[in-house]
Amino acid sequence: MTLYDTAVVGGGPAGLSAALHLAWQDREVLLIDRATGPLFYTLEKLYNVPGMPEATGVEIQKRLKAQARERGAEIVFGSVVSITGQAGDFLLAGAQGAKAQEWRARTVLLATGVARFHPTVDGDYTPCFAYAGKGNLYYCTDCEGPEIVGKDTVVIGAGPAEWAATLALGLTRYTPHVRVLVTGEDTAISPHRAEQLAERGIPVLQGEIKALVGERHDLKALELADGSRIAAEAFFVSSSARGRTDLATQLGVELAPGGELAKEWKIRRAPTPESLFSMASGIIYQQPIAPQPISASVIRAQLARGAPGRDAVREMMSPAVLRYIDQHHLYSDQAHQQDAT
Repeated sequence: MTLYDTAVVGGGPAGLSAALHLAWQDREVLLIDRATGPLFYTLEKLYNVPGMPEATGVEIQKRLKAQARERGAEIVFGSVVSITGQAGDFLLAGAQGAKAQEWRARTVLLATGVARFHPTVDGDYTPCFAYAGKGNLYYCTDCEGPEIVGKDTVVIGAGPAEWAATLALGLTRYTPHVRVLVTGEDTAISPHRAEQLAERGIPVLQGEIKALVGERHDLKALELADGSRIAAEAFFVSSSARGRTDLATQLGVELAPGGELAKEWKIRRAPTPESLFSMASGIIYQQPIAPQPISASVIRAQLARGAPGRDAVREMMSPAVLRYIDQHHLYSDQAHQQDAT
């Protein structure tokens, strides 16, 4: 079985960018992806991706994948369900198609993203697939907010009503025509938010969605269980989003109750300079330091300078690396002597 330098789990923009960079640095990289990320199904054009003006999500995925492969990254369709081992030799187990499969890697990078929750339509969330990322049913204010400029917009509250109210207020920078439809069980809105909604003339409605009314990815209206319809030009979903952190917790990453990386976190196994846990944009991953980690000789040279050198190391290194230095006795004799004085 091939022992890869790095196995990247997740083939969205983050995972593909990481695989591209590592392959460029002549690392043997395997990217495992099950092709469930939202961009795989986004047919609308996105305008805020550098270097790819007016590209659809599908086009962005194809270009990033082609570039990573061209640099030498190996990309396979598969799903990882468990990771065991330790830095230097991780074993990833899962499936490639219908066949069980295992992979080995010295380091693992998790770019597994977040799980997006759709509104339910008569108890089923799948009807949203016909419109999400394909027309005028939106989820991401950063990516899609400018699409609704001046349009009559309904915020569908599939989670807490307070979240839907907050999203609606934020959307007023794009359009003054906003309404809120609360569909979940949590209908409470704080007095402060309710006052803000009233000041901006944003009505709050309640009801269960019975059907989506539209054609060719263009959602026209929401049909409610009471028979009424709410028509609009655009629809924005407010729902919870959970980080896909199952693999991270298997590796010993300590998470806060909300799923984010805890401020005070621990690693069950001592990290090495090439294998450190970190977090970016809500994605928890194990990040190899590339292209060439700072070597022990460089660290020793800095520490031999005494206090100034130690300060320099602290600026360059994370607390995890500093613990590694202590555990593996990388301080030079000269540094220890200066410490003693």
